[in-house]
Amino acid sequence: MCSSPCTRTTVEGAGRGGQAPAEPVPATNGEVVPGSMTQPLKQRASTDAELGEKNRSPAAGFTLLEVMIALAIIGVALVALLGLAQRSISTNQRLQQITRATLLAQSKMAEIETGIGSDGSDAEGTFTDPDDAFSWTVRSSETPVEGVRQVEVTVFWGREEKNESVHLISFLQRGGAG
Repeated sequence: MCSSPCTRTTVEGAGRGGQAPAEPVPATNGEVVPGSMTQPLKQRASTDAELGEKNRSPAAGFTLLEVMIALAIIGVALVALLGLAQRSISTNQRLQQITRATLLAQSKMAEIETGIGSDGSDAEGTFTDPDDAFSWTVRSSETPVEGVRQVEVTVFWGREEKNESVHLISFLQRGGAG
């Protein structure tokens, strides 16, 4: 086939798809034919396959599994933080209601002490707007001490199945101001 000495060079991984040239490349006196795949390996440019995983540093990037695990951890943390935020908001609202009810109970007790409102006998009612969600009761009872009575003001709010209340107890002299 060849009149001069023929050589066949096969280089795995060289060229597209890792295939070597289909026909032998004639070479004379050790010269390299331009455009052939018979150039020495150290002069040939590295292909993507050769630069792939073998030469890649282990810390070069993240795998899909690592990214998925990180996202799962972040997701669990966010769910926990949202739960804490919701609990914090709920607790804050409850504490605001308790504070408001305590202030209303103190106000009602001050009315009784000064004789402006109820005379300290048993009574009940609802506060006016904007506090119409709060209701009150006043209970008065005798004490062993002559001329002193116990007055309990209760302010309550909430649904019937879950009423919450604040109780304020004071000891007053009979007949008005204490």
